[in-house]
Amino acid sequence: MSQVKVKKYKGEHALRRGIESMSKQGWVVQSQSSRKKVFSLLSGFFTRKQIHTVTYVRLEHDAGDQVVRAASGG
Repeated sequence: MSQVKVKKYKGEHALRRGIESMSKQGWVVQSQSSRKKVFSLLSGFFTRKQIHTVTYVRLEHDAGDQVVRAASGG
């Protein structure tokens, strides 16, 4: 079984920090997309930075899998 999490980042620096933070927690990037949103009439949102959407996945291992790995020295 796996978990999926989607996060949005504004700008390259935030993207790098976010990916680094999530990888330390065991998440892996599954997909990434970027777009530049200048203005939205509905939200009044204005930015010149790119907005990055990243989908993370984290696989959950069951207890039996951990026992097999421990027995094999892995």
